[in-house]
Amino acid sequence: MKKTSIANRLSVVFLCAALMTACSDTSAVDDTGTAEAGTANEATAELASLKVEDMITFDEEDRNTEWSAESAVTIELDGANAQINGTGAEAADGSVIITSPGTYVLSGTLSDGQILVDTAEEELVHLVLNGVDITDSDSAAIYSKGAGKTVITLADGTQNKVTDGKTYVYEDEASDEPSAAVFAKNDLSINGTGSLSITANYKDGITSKDDLKIVGGTINIDAEDDGIVGRDRLAAENGTVTIKAGGDGMKSTNDEDEDKGIIAITGGTFDIEAENDGIQSEKSLLIDGGTYNLVTGGGSANAEVKTENNPMGQGRMNGNGGMMRGEWNGESAPTAPSGTANPSDEASNDEAAGTANTTSANMTSTVVTAAVTSTSASTTTDTAASTSDADNAEDTAADEDESTSAKGIKAGGDMVITGGTFTIDSADDAVHSNQNISITGGEIGIASGDDAVHADLLLSISGGTMDITASYEGLEGADITISGGKTHVISSDDGVNASGTDTTSGTTDTAAETTETPEATGTTAREAGASASGTPEASSAQAPETGEAQGTASGEAPAAGERPAAPANGEMPSGTPPQGGFGGGGFGGGMEGNQNAKLTISGGLLTVDAGGDGIDANGSITMTDGTVIVNGPTNSGNGTLDYGSTFDMSGGYLIGAGTSGMAQALSDDSSQLSIAMTYPETQAAGTLVHLEDSEGNTIVTFEPSKDYQFVVISSPDLAKGKSYTLYSGGTSSEDVSGGWYKTGNYEGGTEVVSFELGETATTWLNESGVTTGNTNGGFGGGRR
Repeated sequence: MKKTSIANRLSVVFLCAALMTACSDTSAVDDTGTAEAGTANEATAELASLKVEDMITFDEEDRNTEWSAESAVTIELDGANAQINGTGAEAADGSVIITSPGTYVLSGTLSDGQILVDTAEEELVHLVLNGVDITDSDSAAIYSKGAGKTVITLADGTQNKVTDGKTYVYEDEASDEPSAAVFAKNDLSINGTGSLSITANYKDGITSKDDLKIVGGTINIDAEDDGIVGRDRLAAENGTVTIKAGGDGMKSTNDEDEDKGIIAITGGTFDIEAENDGIQSEKSLLIDGGTYNLVTGGGSANAEVKTENNPMGQGRMNGNGGMMRGEWNGESAPTAPSGTANPSDEASNDEAAGTANTTSANMTSTVVTAAVTSTSASTTTDTAASTSDADNAEDTAADEDESTSAKGIKAGGDMVITGGTFTIDSADDAVHSNQNISITGGEIGIASGDDAVHADLLLSISGGTMDITASYEGLEGADITISGGKTHVISSDDGVNASGTDTTSGTTDTAAETTETPEATGTTAREAGASASGTPEASSAQAPETGEAQGTASGEAPAAGERPAAPANGEMPSGTPPQGGFGGGGFGGGMEGNQNAKLTISGGLLTVDAGGDGIDANGSITMTDGTVIVNGPTNSGNGTLDYGSTFDMSGGYLIGAGTSGMAQALSDDSSQLSIAMTYPETQAAGTLVHLEDSEGNTIVTFEPSKDYQFVVISSPDLAKGKSYTLYSGGTSSEDVSGGWYKTGNYEGGTEVVSFELGETATTWLNESGVTTGNTNGGFGGGRR
């Protein structure tokens, strides 16, 4: 994707879009991590202070719909002529020119002419559309060229129509104004209870070069390019707006002044179908109410299929750059070399064998934006992800100023959503900010061809309900905090991804992606190389030709200081992986991770159905309260949990079921206990997981929605030294929420294993009892 941060007075400027795999961190890591922590705290404080009333106000003039025929100038349009009763306006050459402030009531039809407001005084001109049909074949139908402010009132019970031409004739070649069917070089407000239909054949429907406010009325726009543009500010508090746009639906475009380029909406109904972005601001975007039905870029079904590209077929290096412990048919797996550096240190492939660089240096890094068909470019830049080809990178940079995107709601600065009802179907991200996002309320339904909600910096969710029915990644941000609300995520890749920022380059670490044809299955490269049972299968990726790892793939340990060999043709070492296998890395497991990437959960309900990692943080996860339920993945190249450094849990409930291939549980020093169970074979979706204590008290009854071989459960009801029994199958009479049966009777299940919780945070299990395990990922589950 393309993402370029834009200066904003409310937050720190960051760049974004570093290339990396979804479960790996190949960027350099700042050892201190202090800058990122400060940034997140500052952003949280700034977001809490953002208020619509501080951004824009509606005054008496904006809301005034009153007029009378006795005090106003009336203008009756009649083809190429106009009958004017009063002073301050004149008819000329088939147009009407208003030269004085005041109230003007217009009715009738103007067949090929313009309503031109051109006053010498910087005062108010009030236009009342009382049933008009205005067409101008070579310019804007209504053009406010010189006034302090223009207010258009749609008279009660009237239908009004405005149409411009496909080409404009300007006074001189250097001019590009007007550029919309209704165009104002000054502040423009629209109010009333009547209707206005606009056919914008040239470019935009309605444009104000200053502030544009929608106070009321029913507005229907069919625009060649953008629907509504308020350059400095765009605000709405009421009205019904329907837009079909070849470019963006609604936008604010000032990227020069710190306090401008803002959108603030407190109410109204917005039905927008746009080839590019639905609602887009260069700076801050605040929504505190309203109803939104947004379709962008043809919708999520029109997006390109995206996959991760990992030439190993599956698996990720661990924090030490090597493979974790485990055995292959009794033989020791290749061990990490001593002195291995972070995989992000891109040592040359020409260096001698034994260098610290891992095979991740050979991973292809390409990010592709969602498919869009419009020729009109969105003015907020979505930064281009780089490719390994320098020429492609140059082409990308050249396109940054005018790039297309098809996002639902997009902000170059901070975004705050405190209310409203949203239905978003987007080819690109549904909700996107180049800086921070705060969601404290509202009902949000999303189907996205890319990320459902993406913040380049902080993503904060503290309230509201969100139902994500389709996405590539569900929630993504450098840092993510969830403290309330109900969020349901369905994703083809990661459900939640805290990607972190690279302090050395000022970028956000995001997933490396490639595209497939629409006929593709949508599985990732890692997924394609792993079976549902957790046994790795062959991949078509090739080992690096230069700087190759030493040793063999058969299980022979390399000499000290040498890297383990890359498996031939992407295959994993021969033999059957153990229960617990590679544990945390090597060809499986999470990176040590950006320490600045943080996922913090302190409340709310989060349910995830993921094709990739369920919960992914390149750095750390902290959970103090709330409920997290994860279903998936079913491929062994991803894990239910995936974190780079630590997962500390001190409260709340965590229930997850997925593949055992990359299994992780809580960190060893987590203060709340958990169990991590690896089954000997894949369990069918819908097979209940029931955990109870020795007295028969239910700890958890859970119905996974996908096939699974690994289950992780953490509950404040678990206690050290107590005995528990895990059952499989059976039925429960209780009410289910996200697959979790909270109350009722469980019966008919089959005992899988009985055990006693030990001293460590996570008790690793298989059907034989307690095992050893590793919380760093890999072909997890612990070994016997």
